[in-house]
Amino acid sequence: TVYCNKDFLDLGNRAGVDQALNRLAKSGELRRIARGLYYIPKSNSRLGELSPDLEKVASAAARKTGAAIAPTGAAAANALGLSTQVPAKAVFLTDRRLRPIKVGKSVIEFRQVAPKALRVQSETSTLLLQALRFLGESAIDANVIAAIRKRFDQKQRREFAMDARYSLDWIAGIARKIAAEDVTKNG
Repeated sequence: TVYCNKDFLDLGNRAGVDQALNRLAKSGELRRIARGLYYIPKSNSRLGELSPDLEKVASAAARKTGAAIAPTGAAAANALGLSTQVPAKAVFLTDRRLRPIKVGKSVIEFRQVAPKALRVQSETSTLLLQALRFLGESAIDANVIAAIRKRFDQKQRREFAMDARYSLDWIAGIARKIAAEDVTKNG
């Protein structure tokens, strides 16, 4: 888990929290990733100390700054099993300007987009919207729709259809197909 200093403000004032986190980092109980971002170090007998999950680091950076973030389309499509392409870089879309964060040998980059591109109700909808935009209208067929329907329950599919209303027309149309009730054998 990756923590930001704001995660502990219910325990004390900002100066006290920062001082406690600094002490824990100096003692080795925590590792500092960047200003205000920390994680508990984990070790593997063969690999040594493990780096934190880059997605968790990005999420903590978003909590720290109050930014909304989402994975890029390629990462979303890969996470949903709709693409075998694995992004080489950790890139997240955000509604604010955030500096890159270096984690070990990796760098997390943030691309600023219009706030309306990230304004959806659920994480599922965000993931699906980014994946569909990445794949493009011509790549969406019955197999892709079936794979998405199989992965998400009816409630999540309905949420996606509601969120997709404000997206591109072709995405809204696909969202309606994804959210459609299962057709019974009797019609």
